[in-house]
Amino acid sequence: MNKDDINEIQENAWMTMDIFLDVIKDLDRHCNDKKIKRPILLFLDGFRGHLSLEISEYCQEKRIQLILFRQ
Repeated sequence: MNKDDINEIQENAWMTMDIFLDVIKDLDRHCNDKKIKRPILLFLDGFRGHLSLEISEYCQEKRIQLILFRQ
C-alpha cells in the first residue's frame, strides 16, 4: 500500500472505528491483489478505536488476525 491508498481524512487526525475499518478493507484488497497468503497478522497499539464487533467480524471472515499491544 502507498499513501494514496488511504482516502480517509479526519479533521482532528484521530483514528475512528469507521476509518480504521476502511483501512483494513484497503489492506485486504492490497493483499488480495498481491496474492499474499492468509492468515495475515496485523500488530496494532491498544487504541480502542481499533476494536469493534464489525471490525472483528470482518477480520475473522478475511483471516486477518489483529494483535493488539496493551497501552
